[in-house]
Amino acid sequence: MKNNLIFIIFTLLAVGIFTNSFFWEKPISAEEVAAPVQTGTMNGMVATELYFESEEMPVFLPDVNVIIRDLDNNTLAKTTTDVHGWYQTDEVPFDTYLLCLEKAGFQSVCNRVNVDKHEIYPGTQIIPLDDPKTFIYGESLLRDGKAGFYLQEYYGIEFYTYVSLAGYRTSYRCNSSGKYVIPFMVNSKTKIKAVCQNAVTTKYVYAGNNTKHLPLRNTSPKVLSMLMYENGLEVERTVPGAKLKVVSEVDDPDGQPLTYQWFPWGNHPSFTSPNNPITPWTIPNVAASYTMYLVVSDGYGGIGIKKRLIRAVDRRVLFSGTVRVLGIGDPVPGAIVRVNGEQTSTDGNGFFSMSVAESAGRYVLNIDKPGM
Repeated sequence: MKNNLIFIIFTLLAVGIFTNSFFWEKPISAEEVAAPVQTGTMNGMVATELYFESEEMPVFLPDVNVIIRDLDNNTLAKTTTDVHGWYQTDEVPFDTYLLCLEKAGFQSVCNRVNVDKHEIYPGTQIIPLDDPKTFIYGESLLRDGKAGFYLQEYYGIEFYTYVSLAGYRTSYRCNSSGKYVIPFMVNSKTKIKAVCQNAVTTKYVYAGNNTKHLPLRNTSPKVLSMLMYENGLEVERTVPGAKLKVVSEVDDPDGQPLTYQWFPWGNHPSFTSPNNPITPWTIPNVAASYTMYLVVSDGYGGIGIKKRLIRAVDRRVLFSGTVRVLGIGDPVPGAIVRVNGEQTSTDGNGFFSMSVAESAGRYVLNIDKPGM
C-alpha cells in the first residue's frame, strides 16, 4: 500500500512537470495586445497609351475607377483619379493586394502591389483602350496655352473642361494639361464640342479621324499689380489693427465681365470680399505678416491670381539721454525714466535708452529718483 501511494504521488508530479514543460504558453504582454495594425496607402498616376503611325503617347486620365481588392478578389476600397490622373487610396493593413483599374471603353486591369510601407508608389499604372486603334484624342486650351480648369478648395472655385459628341450621352473630362481621350471613333460626320464654363467650341469630326483639337476662344485675365494704402499713402508695412485699402490693376484682353474674390490668409472672420478691384482690409491687432490673395475669373475658363504680403509691426520711437543734477551737472544713476507709461532706468553714468510705441498724439516724459 505504501509503495502504491509513493508511485501515485511520483506519477502526479511527473505529469505536472511534463505539462508545465511542454504545454505552458508565455502570457501575451500589454504592449503586444495594444500594438496597432500597421497600414499604408497606394498613390500614383493612371494613364493610357495612344498609338499613332509614328509615335506612342501616354495621356493621363481623370475619372478612372481605382479599386483595391484582396487576393480572393473581394473589394476593400475604391477611389477615382482626379484631373491630373492622380489617385490616393484609403489606408489598408500591410499585405499584398490587387490594384485594379476600370473605365468604360478601356480594358480592366489588375496588378499585384505589396503594401509594406505607409506610402506606396507603384509607378504609373497603364489602362489600355479596348481597341488601341479606335479613339479620338485632342487638346482644348485657352489662347494663352492654359488648360481650362481650376480647383482650389480654399477659394471655393472648381471648374473643368468637358468634351462630348453629338448623339452620345457621355462627356469626357480633359486632364490638367487640356488633353482628352474618347475611347471610340465615329462612323460619320459628327459634332464634337468642348465646354468650359461659358466658353464653348464646336467642330466636326469625321469617320476615321482620331485627332481633333478644340481650342477655347478666351485668354485668362492677368492681375498686373496689388498696392496697399494707409491714410492715402502707399505702404510696404503697417501696424497691427491698421485699416488698409488694397487696390488691384487687372488686364483682360477679351473684355469679359470679371468676378473679383479677395481672400486674406488666416483667421479674418469679419472680412467680406467685395466683387470689386478695390477692397478695404483691417489688419488683425497682432504684430505678424499677413497675406491677401486676389482671384479674378472671367467665367470662360480664365483665372488670374495674385498675392501680396504685408508686415504689421509695432513702430517704435527711440528716446535716449543722460540725467544730471540740475545746476550741478553730476550724472544721476538709478533714475526711473518713463515715456507714455513705459519705463527704464539710468545706468551708472546717468545714461538711458529706450524705445516706445509710436503715438499719434504726444509723448510724456517723466523722470523720478527716490530721495531727490
